[in-house]
Amino acid sequence: GTIRLCGAGSTGFSRWRKGLFIMKRDKYEIPLAEDGLPDWNKILNYDETTGKLFWKIKVNSKNKIGGSVESFDKINGYYRFRLGSKFYKCHRVIWYIMTGERLGKDHFIDHINHDRTDNRFSNLRVVTPLENRKNTRLYRSNKGGIMGVYFVEGSLKPPYWRVHIGKVLVGKYDSFFEACCARKSAENMYEYHENHGEIFEVCAQKYPKELFLDDYWLGFC
Repeated sequence: GTIRLCGAGSTGFSRWRKGLFIMKRDKYEIPLAEDGLPDWNKILNYDETTGKLFWKIKVNSKNKIGGSVESFDKINGYYRFRLGSKFYKCHRVIWYIMTGERLGKDHFIDHINHDRTDNRFSNLRVVTPLENRKNTRLYRSNKGGIMGVYFVEGSLKPPYWRVHIGKVLVGKYDSFFEACCARKSAENMYEYHENHGEIFEVCAQKYPKELFLDDYWLGFC
C-alpha cells in the first residue's frame, strides 16, 4: 500500500507515502488497498440487513465513527458519499466490501427490485449494460401498464395494438390481451428479468422493505 497527501480543495493527490494517504488539511489517515484505492473494509462498516453504510474511522473533522455515510443524490436516485474530493456510489462500494471486486465502467450494479436506495446485498447483482436494460421499471409516461405495448388508431385503417421489444417489432394485434401475451412471450425469449416493466410498489411486495413510497415511484400506469 501507499500514502498520498491531498491538499484542501485539490482535485488529486500530490505526494505518495507508504501505507496510507493523508488529507493535508485535516491530517486524517485513510487506508489504501494494494491497488492504491481506498480500502473500504477498513473505512466503513456495512449492515447487510438494512443495506446501510457507517463510518468505521474518522476521515475528516465532520464525520462521526458509527455515523451514517449515505447522502441522497436527487439527480439519479442513488445513495452516495464523499471522501476527499471524490463522490462514491454506495452500491459499488458495498459490492467491493462483500466480494473484494472493483467493477469497471463496463459493468453495472442492478437493483433487482428497482429501488435504487435499497442497498441490501441480496438486492444487488452485477450486469452488463444490455442486461441492465432488461430489468427496468415501467416508465412514468406509459399509459397502458405494459412496457412495449402501444395503441394505434387512424382514419385509414382499424385501430390495433402494436408490440415492440427493444427495436424489434413483435407484431400487431386486435386486442390488448393478445398484445400483452405476445410481449411477455418475447420477454421470455430474449431472457428479460421477471421484474422488467413492473411498477415499483409491485416489486416492493416481492422484496419487502420499510420505506416511504412517494409520488416519484407510484402511479406509473
